[in-house]
Amino acid sequence: MAGTNKRRSAPKDEARRIAANVAKLPGLLGREDYGLSATGAGAPAHPAYNPWVDRLNAIRLLQVLIAAGASSRAPMNGDWVHEIALRDLSLQVTKLASAIAYAEGEGWFADSPRRKDWICLTRTGEVVAKTAMIARGG
Repeated sequence: MAGTNKRRSAPKDEARRIAANVAKLPGLLGREDYGLSATGAGAPAHPAYNPWVDRLNAIRLLQVLIAAGASSRAPMNGDWVHEIALRDLSLQVTKLASAIAYAEGEGWFADSPRRKDWICLTRTGEVVAKTAMIARGG
């Protein structure tokens, strides 16, 4: 029986050891790098993933790209897309990557078949952006 209790407490001891090691990490590289709160209590520093935010950011990105002259007929340089997103929407790297990934998943963007690091706006992406502009009254 005593051996059984030891086996049951071993996972708890392991969990405590891991928690102690994780508590040391924020001091090494910064709390945000490990998703820890400022108190170090282990709560996320950023809100949970929200697909609606990515959807809205993706639609906003489509709209500003079209306003800047993008179309489904010509691929866009990734640096140009980043510049427009940063300038017009203040989307930083992580939020921009998340918005682009969402748009690619929906079929609004596609990788350029001929050029590396270029992205193509699809006809569906154009329609979504223009429909959202109309619904918004723009």
